[in-house]
Amino acid sequence: NMHFFYNRSAFRLLVGEIPNCFIALVLYFSPNNSIFEIDLAENICRRMADIEYYVSEIRVVLKQRRNLWDEAILAGTLLVSYYMACKSLFDSVAITLNYIYKLNLSEKEQDFSKEKIWKILKLMNEGVFNNYSKFKNLNYEIRDWRDTAVHRVTPFVIVVGPGNPGVIPGKKFDIKLVAERGAYMNALVKRKNKPKFFNPLYHHSKWRKSLLKLCEQACEDIGNSL
Repeated sequence: NMHFFYNRSAFRLLVGEIPNCFIALVLYFSPNNSIFEIDLAENICRRMADIEYYVSEIRVVLKQRRNLWDEAILAGTLLVSYYMACKSLFDSVAITLNYIYKLNLSEKEQDFSKEKIWKILKLMNEGVFNNYSKFKNLNYEIRDWRDTAVHRVTPFVIVVGPGNPGVIPGKKFDIKLVAERGAYMNALVKRKNKPKFFNPLYHHSKWRKSLLKLCEQACEDIGNSL
C-alpha cells in the first residue's frame, strides 16, 4: 500500500520496531488521495530509519573484533553518515513545518540552525515554537558534530587499552571515539594530558530518545494539519 510510507524506508531492512508515530500517522491518510503530507512524513521516517541503519552497521562493526584497527576506521567512517543523518532528520522536520504552517522560508532558511525559522515560528505560533524549542540545544549539538565530521575531519575513532596494542590488540583493548570534535592524530600525540573517550555510539544513546520525540512531535503536527 502506497500509504504505508514507512515500508519505503530502511525500517524495512532493520530488526526492531518501527516508531509508533509513523504507524499511527497512516490512519490519517485515506487510501484514495495522494497528498504532499505523505511525502513529508516519508521524508522524516526515512531520515530516522537512516539513523537507526547506521547505528546497526556500527554495532555490527564493533561486535566483530577480528581486526580492531580496521574496525576503528570503519566505525569512524560510518559515524560521518550517522551525524549527517541526524542533521537530515532536523532538516526534514524544518521542511515539514515550513509547508504545513506556510512559513514562506527559502530552501536555505528551512534549517533549525538558522535564526530565521525560530523568529518566524515565534511570531506565527507560540505553541509550535515552544514545542520545538525543546530540541534547540540538541539541534546545535548535532549541527556541530556533523559540520566537523563533514567539513573538517572524520570523527576520531581509535584503539584504546593498557599500553601499546602491538600488531594484534588483545581482549583488554577497545574501540573508542575521542570525545572532542575536530581531533587530529598529530595534535593528540603531542598533548601531555590524555583525551577523554566515548563509546562510538555514545551520542546515539544520548540523543535517541529526543530524536524519536522530535519525530512524534512532527507526526502530531502533520496529523493535526489534516
